[in-house]
Amino acid sequence: MPHSGLAAPRMLMALALFSGQAFAAELPPALTQQLNEFVTGVPTASPSATRVTFRLPGEPLPLCDGYQPFMAPNSRMSGRVSIGVRCTVPVAGGTAWVRYVEAEISVSGTYYSLTRPLQAGELIAPEDLIATDGDLSRLPRNIVTEKEALTGKIASYRISPGQPLRTDMVRSATVVRSGQNVKLVAGGPGFTVSSEGRALTSGVVGQMLQVRISASQVMTGMVQKDGTVIVSD
Repeated sequence: MPHSGLAAPRMLMALALFSGQAFAAELPPALTQQLNEFVTGVPTASPSATRVTFRLPGEPLPLCDGYQPFMAPNSRMSGRVSIGVRCTVPVAGGTAWVRYVEAEISVSGTYYSLTRPLQAGELIAPEDLIATDGDLSRLPRNIVTEKEALTGKIASYRISPGQPLRTDMVRSATVVRSGQNVKLVAGGPGFTVSSEGRALTSGVVGQMLQVRISASQVMTGMVQKDGTVIVSD
């Protein structure tokens, strides 16, 4: 048999591939449901559509009447992750155990990029943004998924079109400078009162700012896009 020397290695490779595929045990349905709830219920998980597949390497789990999934604090709940499973209620005669389940988490959502290049310090206009639907698990953790988060922002540095926008790529624009005269607006049910004052510090949109309106009176309000300061209650 002239080819017997090649047949043995090929057979070993085939057996290795087969055993690698077969060496993944099936999860109990109750645990699969609990793992799905764990993945979609963790606060760091995206609220967008999430698809999850699980794989248990090695032998089947020992019998158990109660499971507790766990992960390290602040773990990213997307992409390929490992989820610990702790048996908290062993069956009679059994002992507690811990195993790890492999999970592939695909998070579908919307992210944003630019339609044109922006220079550092340039304001982002609504028409500069384009929305794209995709798998967020393949993108950086700090990707921007809300268009409102880009409103009134400026580029931190030069940004090329098509790049998925991250939170570190933009920053709030300063709309009020220290010492600048600003308009304060206060109101209540059925009335609005406005006055002018001098900003004690610089401020960006959404920031609380102190404004001096007289030698003895300072008021605090939130900076608006147009530089107006809405006085807080």
